[in-house]
Amino acid sequence: MSMRPGRSACSSWRPNQAIAAGVRRVEALTGQGALEAVRKREKILEDIGITSARAMRKALDRLEKLVAREKELEKKLRAWNRNSPRAMERQRLRRERRRRAWREKSSPAGRGY
Repeated sequence: MSMRPGRSACSSWRPNQAIAAGVRRVEALTGQGALEAVRKREKILEDIGITSARAMRKALDRLEKLVAREKELEKKLRAWNRNSPRAMERQRLRRERRRRAWREKSSPAGRGY
């Protein structure tokens, strides 16, 4: 079957380009050129693993493991921060301030007598 002008079995749009302010040029490939462009894009996508469902599942599994590991590390960090010498000193100072405030509040001098 021969192809007539205006009829195309395969076509592919290329990114458009700005020629001047408000003027765009739209290009299209047809026939063998379009087929080659589509194959080239498919090969690139296949190479980076987007079309591979297995690669996507593998990436998702890895992401889930990383998120779980991050939560585990955050939990350990919070526990370490609670039990670190610096944190214990802050807790001791807070208790001491509360005791001092309670003593001042409950002493006769603190009541305004």
